[in-house]
Amino acid sequence: MQSDFAEHGRLVMESLAVPEVPLATIRRRSRAARSLARAQAVVALILVLCAAGTGVSLGAKIYDGMKVWLSGSKAALVVDSFTMLREPMDAEFRAIIARATFPVVLPVGLPQGTHIARVFFAPADHPSTLTVEYVNDHPRVRAGFTLLDPAIVNVPNALLPTGSTHTTFHRTDTWRAGNEVVLIPRGVLAEQQLRRIRAAMVTTTPAASLAENEAGLSRIVMLGGSVRIALAERYRSGSASSVLVDPDLKRSIPRLAALGKPMLDGRRTFVSNIRYVNGEPDYRKARGTASDAVAIPATGVRAIAAVLRDEGSCVCEVLYRFPRHGISQVWLIPVRGLADVRSYAVDERDERVTPDAAAER
Repeated sequence: MQSDFAEHGRLVMESLAVPEVPLATIRRRSRAARSLARAQAVVALILVLCAAGTGVSLGAKIYDGMKVWLSGSKAALVVDSFTMLREPMDAEFRAIIARATFPVVLPVGLPQGTHIARVFFAPADHPSTLTVEYVNDHPRVRAGFTLLDPAIVNVPNALLPTGSTHTTFHRTDTWRAGNEVVLIPRGVLAEQQLRRIRAAMVTTTPAASLAENEAGLSRIVMLGGSVRIALAERYRSGSASSVLVDPDLKRSIPRLAALGKPMLDGRRTFVSNIRYVNGEPDYRKARGTASDAVAIPATGVRAIAAVLRDEGSCVCEVLYRFPRHGISQVWLIPVRGLADVRSYAVDERDERVTPDAAAER
C-alpha cells in the first residue's frame, strides 16, 4: 500500500504544485488511516482537477463536499469531503456513473493500454462531480479529468476565504462535452494529446464513451499496490471472481486466519472533515472511513494461509479465485524476476492443499 501511495504522491508532485505529504505520520496509522493516507496523496490532485477557468467573473460554486471560485482561466476551491474508489471494476464504475446528476461523457481518445486507477466523486449518492484518474506507462500518462454537472457552475457569488483559510488559484483547461463541463490541470498532458482527447469527447456520446472506457477497468479486485497485474490477468477465469493481494497485505493473512476474520476491501474510502491551514489542506484531523465490505471471506483467508504455510515465506502477490464446488484456486506470483508462478487447489472444507500444475498456464 505504501509503495502505491508514495509513487502516486511522486507523480502528483511532478505535475502539480501540491503540499508535502506527511509520510512518516501516515505510516504509523491503522488500516482505516492507511486508506485515508492513500486518499490524502490525491487530495491535492482533486483540489486542482476540480478547478476550472470558464471565463466568468469571480464567483463561488457551492455543493456538497466542495466550494469552487472561478476567475478567468484560474480557479481555487476547498474540498471538505469526497469518496475515492481505487481500481474500480466494471459494475462499480457503472453504478457511480448511473447515479450522477448529469449524463456523463467520459474521456476518450487516450492511448491504448490506459487504465482507470481511481475515481473520486461527491456527493456519494448522486454525484455532481467526478474525477477519473488515468494511468499508462507506455506512453506515459498520468492525468485526471474532472467532470461537472453544469448546474453547479453558475451559483451566486460568495466571499473567497481569506487569512489562514485562504486557498490557492490554479490554471486549468476546460471545455463542454455534451451536458457537462470537463476540467484538467494545465500542462498535465501535451497540447497535441489534449486537443485530440478534447475533440473526441466533444463528438462522442455518454454510452459510447462508457463502452470505450470499459477496457480500462479492472477485472480483478486489487488490494494494495500490486505490481504484476498483467501477469495475474493471465490466470483469471472469465466468470469467476478473483482477488489480487499485494505483498504487504499478504503479511496480514496468517493473523487474520488465526482470528477467523475475512480480508476487507479497502479500495473505497470516504474522506471528510478536511481543514486548511495557510492555504493548504491539513490532514491531521481529516476523517477517513474505509469500506467494511468483504473482499475475501474467512474461509478463503484460511485457504490462502494454508498455502503460505506449505510454501514458507515468499516475496510475492497472492491471486485468489473464489471456490467452485468447495475448491478454491491460489496462485503465488513473484513480484520480480523470472521465478515461476505457483498454483494450488485448496479444499476449503478441510484446508487440504494440492499443487496444481495444470492451472499454471
